[in-house]
Amino acid sequence: KRLAVSRAPYAAVILMDPATGAVLAMAEGRQGDSPNASQHGVTRANMPAASIFKLVTAAALLDAGVDPAVPRCYHGGSRSIDESHLIAEPHDTTCATMREAMARSINPVFARLATENLTAGDLAAAAEDLQFGRHIPFDVATEPSRLAVDAGALALGRAAAGFDGAELSPIHAALLAATVANDGLTMRPYLVAADSLQPGLRRKPLSIGRAMPASRAKAIAALMSDTVSAGSATRQFQPWPDDLAGVTVAGNTGTIDRNGPQPLGLPQPSDGILDAADAITVIFNEDVNCG
Repeated sequence: KRLAVSRAPYAAVILMDPATGAVLAMAEGRQGDSPNASQHGVTRANMPAASIFKLVTAAALLDAGVDPAVPRCYHGGSRSIDESHLIAEPHDTTCATMREAMARSINPVFARLATENLTAGDLAAAAEDLQFGRHIPFDVATEPSRLAVDAGALALGRAAAGFDGAELSPIHAALLAATVANDGLTMRPYLVAADSLQPGLRRKPLSIGRAMPASRAKAIAALMSDTVSAGSATRQFQPWPDDLAGVTVAGNTGTIDRNGPQPLGLPQPSDGILDAADAITVIFNEDVNCG
């Protein structure tokens, strides 16, 4: 029902058990009068990753030894990244740690951290560990998500901040959050748990690889937790319902600028974790607080 009344040309919700890969629910919503609506699909990798890609960048930065608690000063960059955002300026008096940058989706912090600590190969390796460019073995044929980073520091900074180069499917976005919730272990996602034609035969959980050490996954989950408590998704999670008291939430949001090209008609991709202790993950894509 929520998808039916959504103003987004396309929206999808996926509930996944990170510990097993079981897809507990999967739904889509389309606006019938949108020329872009038919282009989408839960398994189609034609959605710009936007700031969801910051999860990949964070994994690469942590692997490179970057301390997420050290502040980095910056200027501008809320809607784009250019060469000036990669250079420290005397007037850079606004500062944020990586944790704060993740929570508030501060693009120049991620761009500068990436250009100072990573190569394009480092970013590509972290993306591949998180299933970019790989076939995801799902019960429904799924397009591989893509990452292409052009040469040069600016291209690297823009990719790291989520502006260029990465496209993914909603099922892959859910799998990213599930991997973080499952301490860095990626499970094969599946819809069919049993086959009535094969009584007694049930699907067994199957790992398709370790994307990162458990310690790094926990660190990324900590970065994501502030997004819903004091960051870009605070408004969507407040006030928290009384019947969900005690349920912990972590998340990540990404905005596609409405003033720019809209090949997908999808202003806001988001993903997150609901109560990682109980192993429930949600990914939703809808028109929320765009700009």
